[in-house]
Parts: sequence; structure tokens; C-alpha cells
Amino acid sequence: MRASLVSFPFTGATRALLTIAISVCGAGARSVDLELTNSRAGIQPHVEIEGRVRSEAADGNARLAIPVWQAVEHATLFQASGSKGEESLYGLSAGIIQRFRPSGGDWVFGLNAFYGAAETTDSFRLQQLVIGAEIALPKHIVRANAWLPASGGEKRKVGGGDTLSIAPTRGFDVEYEVELPSPVEGLQPRAALGYYYLQARGADVDQTVSGFKIRTELQYKYVTLGVEWREDERAFGGNWMGTLRVQLPLGRGPGTAASGAEARMSAPIRRDTWPMTLRSREAAPSRHLSDEPNRFQAAPIRSQTPAATDPNCCGGAPDELIFE
Repeated sequence: MRASLVSFPFTGATRALLTIAISVCGAGARSVDLELTNSRAGIQPHVEIEGRVRSEAADGNARLAIPVWQAVEHATLFQASGSKGEESLYGLSAGIIQRFRPSGGDWVFGLNAFYGAAETTDSFRLQQLVIGAEIALPKHIVRANAWLPASGGEKRKVGGGDTLSIAPTRGFDVEYEVELPSPVEGLQPRAALGYYYLQARGADVDQTVSGFKIRTELQYKYVTLGVEWREDERAFGGNWMGTLRVQLPLGRGPGTAASGAEARMSAPIRRDTWPMTLRSREAAPSRHLSDEPNRFQAAPIRSQTPAATDPNCCGGAPDELIFE
């Protein structure tokens, strides 16, 4: 099914979330100049646009982070995010970021909480709460995130009388990032090492995906290029992912990108945009089952993926893994 953003079938709670997000974004945009003039910390609103290319798919994300309350030692930001992937894959989220800079020093501690809603290409809708924490030193950052679905799984009867079970995942990831020595003035390389663990339990789905990840980035002012490798090839449709991110501060501000603790206080939250579902398929009793043992089959949902378009394609693969 091909969907548009206008026809996205949100629930009442999601509509309320979007209304609040749009209102806050509008109010924040109108007060940008006043906030920057009166702020002791000079924290700026930021817009980020990010594109990601994987071995089997591509998607894009946009983020808007607006200071709500700010001073030298603390800052509260509101962030709204939207993403679009293959076919009718959409996601929207909004949340609050709270950061502290003790004594106006060089390290920052932050907490954040987001609520999001998404629809997958096979019209499975899910909502989830995402919470996170971070500790940032001048050249080091440690991040942790947890995904808690607010929606349950579901079962569907598909072609041939088979039963398809789909469930959202819950889990966490942790990551350590370090700034590397710059080879040329104006360029900032970074490297990160992390671990992720996600599982789905419900609607006859009992599956787990986990592994290590490594990421390298090279930033020049507001433009960042990145490459990420994941141990489990089922994550994001392949082991490799390339990223291009552009960050644009809004309002009056310096002509060069901020650095250190000041940059950390106003930075948007960046995390894996799952939303991911795990699924299993049970053949109808009357159908002939293959002798092939159960296996995982990974593929991002897209128009040319048989599992997404042909309900009769996978009777011999009862365990199928789809990453949205």
C-alpha cells in the first residue's frame, strides 16, 4: 500500500502529539531572536537533515531542536523529528531534552524522552516511548537509549490460510564516541563503538537481534559524512550504512559551528530510527511444509521485496525478519 504523509492514519493520541509539536515549533521559531539575545549561554535552535543509504534501502530524517529554557548551567530543548523510508514507511516523534553543565564547565550530562508513532510498509502501525541518557566530555561522549513499545503485536490471515504474526521490538543500545586528532584545520574526524540488543515478544513472535556496531564520521563545519558497520547483517538491511548529515543553526549566531560543551548543550538527539518489527509465519495445516529448517530471512520492507507484496511467497520460511 502506498501512503502519503497527509493520509497517514494516526490515532487520537498521535494527532494530539502532532498538534502540540507544531504549536511549540511555531512558537519557538517566532521567538528565536529574543531567545538568542537574552540567553547567557547563546544556545541556538537547530535543524538537521540526514540521509542514509544501506545495502538494500535508503531513508531520510529531519530534526528540529528548539531551546525552551536555557542558562549557562542547564538547558531544556523541545525536539520534533520526522522520517521517511521505503514506500509507505513513515515515522514521527517529539520529545524533551534536559541537559546540565555543572558550574559552566567542560562536561555535560543529559536526559531525554520521546514519544513516537510509525507505520510500516505493510500497514502495521506502532507507537513507542524512547528514553535516553548521555555524558559528554570535551572529546568523549557516552550514550544509551532504550525502546519501549506502547503497541502490541498482531496476527493476520494471509494467502493460503497462513497466519502472519508481527510484533514491535523493545531493547537498548549503548555507544562510546571519541573525537580523533584533526588532520587538517576545519575537519573533525570521530569514531564510535557500540552494542545493540532488540527483542520482540508477543503475537507468537519470539525473536532477538543483537550485535556490535562501529561508526566513523568526518565533519566540516555543518556537514558530516559517516560510515557505519553492524555485526548483525539483519539490522538496517545490511552490514554497511552511509550517512550524510547537514546541521543548520537558526537565528543570529556565529558563522562557524560551535564546539565543545556549548555545541553539546544545543545538539539534537540522534539515535537509530528503527522502528523495527519482527515477524513469524505459521503455515496452514492443509499446506505442505518444507523440510528446510527454520531460518531468519532479513530484508527491509520495500516494493520489490516479495514478502511485502506477495502473501504466497514465503510458506517455507516460518521465521522472517523485517527491519523497517
